[in-house]
Amino acid sequence: MALTKVTTGTIADDSIQSLKNRNLIINGAMQIDQRNAGSSVTVNGPSNYFAADRFKFGISTSPTGAGTLQQVSDGPDGFEKSNKFTVTTADSSIPATQSYNLMQEIEGQNVSNLAWGSSAAKTITFSFYVKTSLNGTFGGSIQNSARNRSYPFTYAISSSEANTWVRREITVVGDTSGTWLTTNGVGLRVLWGIGNGSSRTASAGAWAASDARGATGQVQVIGTNSATFQVTGVQLEVGDVATPFEHESYGETLQKCKRYFESIYVSSYHAAGFCGASSSLAYGANIYFTVEKRASPTVTLPSAGTATGEITFVDFNGNFPSSTGTHSVVGSTVNRFEVRGSGYSGLSTTSTSFLYGFVTYKVDAEL
Repeated sequence: MALTKVTTGTIADDSIQSLKNRNLIINGAMQIDQRNAGSSVTVNGPSNYFAADRFKFGISTSPTGAGTLQQVSDGPDGFEKSNKFTVTTADSSIPATQSYNLMQEIEGQNVSNLAWGSSAAKTITFSFYVKTSLNGTFGGSIQNSARNRSYPFTYAISSSEANTWVRREITVVGDTSGTWLTTNGVGLRVLWGIGNGSSRTASAGAWAASDARGATGQVQVIGTNSATFQVTGVQLEVGDVATPFEHESYGETLQKCKRYFESIYVSSYHAAGFCGASSSLAYGANIYFTVEKRASPTVTLPSAGTATGEITFVDFNGNFPSSTGTHSVVGSTVNRFEVRGSGYSGLSTTSTSFLYGFVTYKVDAEL
């Protein structure tokens, strides 16, 4: 007689979500680094810096500290990559409003289900693997877009855990106050405090109506020369339980990252365009994105004369211009941009032109 196996169980409710797409963080395993392909990035001056996609290192005001940021081939079991910050110039006396933070800003449309700012606000759990050369009580924060609602948190690393991969979990009761965007702007940001002045910290474990980017008394990583700080396996999910990290395919993660940043390679005769009524008018070609962007992006043109920066236009008759022109980006949308050249001569004025060359454009729609 045939036997039938019956399995019973309970489907997870919305408090811990289904197994798929429960992680609100993008590229939490640090697999994607479109900008640098693993090369080191110098971090200095008041700006934002990226190594692994979607993870921003932000420095405010006028810092005296500096370091390097890099996607490296080091991680706990099951992880090939991590995001690593190394202090090259220590800042041992951080001014009150100065801050150094590693963060990810999450699009509002991706966190609308949290219902933060209302009485229905959901609890979330934030988990990650961390490895640092230091020990003590470290800090971070979860913030809204306006930076006027903050939840500072702490986590401890003992002396025996220094230079060792450990997993840490922080559960946060959802904020019932404040304004939390559900648009294509910053829905929430989560930060690791690398160094924060007294005006950028607050007591851990409670919501504050302030711009707290770390916790009072936290270890100031930026204060120790040659100190290192690495993270990977980053997950933020609904509920009060930290579930195992949600691994997804490289292709899935890459597509998600491209909504915010894309490196577009254009080869010979790639993009159809148009030409003007005379050779003195502009020639143009449309470049289409592989993924619709979060907003109309900033497009960075390649440098002329480099292996990835040669650009010109050629007509349907195969004619190349007899003089060198200039080119610029116009008409950027969430789906495409137009690159337009002018000052060329020797091309047909009655046939459509092609963009020609081997060109890499940087398309940035980051939050």
